[in-house]
Amino acid sequence: ILGTGSQAYSHAEAMMEVLPNLERIKIWGRNQEKAQILGDKIQNQLNPTNISITVHETVDSCIDLADVMCTVTSSTVPILTKDHIDRLKPGCHLNAVGSCTPQHHELDPEIFQFCVQNGEDGNSLKQKIVTDSVDACMKEPGEVLSYLKNKTAQEEDHSSNFVGLGDLLVNGSEESVGDISFRGEGLTIFKSLGIALEDLYAAKVIYENMKK
Repeated sequence: ILGTGSQAYSHAEAMMEVLPNLERIKIWGRNQEKAQILGDKIQNQLNPTNISITVHETVDSCIDLADVMCTVTSSTVPILTKDHIDRLKPGCHLNAVGSCTPQHHELDPEIFQFCVQNGEDGNSLKQKIVTDSVDACMKEPGEVLSYLKNKTAQEEDHSSNFVGLGDLLVNGSEESVGDISFRGEGLTIFKSLGIALEDLYAAKVIYENMKK
């Protein structure tokens, strides 16, 4: 987990819920004191069983051997850069959450490019970046806007490298949707923005469960 705010805590809680074999939670923050406070809060309030919680001074040591990463900061400069690519564990996943305005950047454009390039395989399946709203993703997060601009004249429009989460859930499997692959030794990315439809559906599920 890269970040120390409320989203960082919520993502620790979410990862504990959906990853039954979770063994450790690693935390990095630009403010080490806040990172330690977050670690203590997770330990005391979520009471994880058989899960170690460690706070790290550098991004490098935090992401080393990580299966799942969550970037949950308000950074205006990339915290995951091209220099970190060699440290990524093959087959790891990234939830990129914090950047949702043109001023915010958590990822270098090269991180997105690495995801797409490493999704190519002998079956011509191309890995894509998943987002909750492709339209909003093309307009809002600064890191994506930088990626869209960071192409040569010979390259295709980078916007074609994104796919909506709804399309994946409705039309695909956990391994592929259409000509898109989500398996392999590369990096998978979910670029989260948050849309009202997700909140509405979550509220619907909660309401229906309360009636049972």
